[in-house]
Amino acid sequence: MLHFIKYGCFIIGIFLIGCNHNNNETSPEQDYEKNCNDTFCTLQYVTVTIKAEDSNGDPVVLDKIEVTNLENNEVIFSLPDNNIKLENNVYPVFDDRFVKQAYNKEIKVNFKGYLNTNKVADQNFIVTSDCCHVSMISENRTIVIN
Repeated sequence: MLHFIKYGCFIIGIFLIGCNHNNNETSPEQDYEKNCNDTFCTLQYVTVTIKAEDSNGDPVVLDKIEVTNLENNEVIFSLPDNNIKLENNVYPVFDDRFVKQAYNKEIKVNFKGYLNTNKVADQNFIVTSDCCHVSMISENRTIVIN
């Protein structure tokens, strides 16, 4: 009887060790490591941008912007900050910091723009990346401020 218990425990142990609950889904970062390690990329640093204009097509300079990755609620950009001042009507939405995270995947980001502490822009954009750089999937790259 003792041998039966020992062998039973041994068989159950082997079974448990052999079970793998991996559902074969990988993260974009894992896919990037698998598919992009041998890729040669330019040293260019890409930032996807949008423009803000009024209904006449004139540039609108916002006082503040905030861009959030809606997948994980991470704030990507919150400007102005100590390094970047808002001086024209072109605003960052996504950049090459997120190449691995966005690899071969569509990510929705939300852009909010403010004038005099009033929210005047609230729009979503779809972005992605290949092995080297991020890009915009959304066709509209202009926000109209009324």
